[in-house]
Amino acid sequence: MDASDITSPTLLDKTIQISSNRIDAVISKVYNLSRNDSLMLFQSGLVYINGRQCTENAKKVMPKDLISVRGHGRFEFDGEQNISKKGKLNCLVRIYQ
Repeated sequence: MDASDITSPTLLDKTIQISSNRIDAVISKVYNLSRNDSLMLFQSGLVYINGRQCTENAKKVMPKDLISVRGHGRFEFDGEQNISKKGKLNCLVRIYQ
């Protein structure tokens, strides 16, 4: 295999609306899960941030963090874009396809 055989991953940009940039809230929105279901992912040790296992569901995510959830996929948190009229954060995530 040479360099011409390697293809870059396709990224899908998605805007999500969350109340805070806690990792459990972000995962819930990206994968359409309940907060309780996302909590189970942390308890099972399936969540990784920048290659390190994360067991703290209240951890704040930072722009350019790479989040992997085993069995669901991975995405990059691209940061907050703006605040909605109701005070929610509009954030951009880039989901690996």
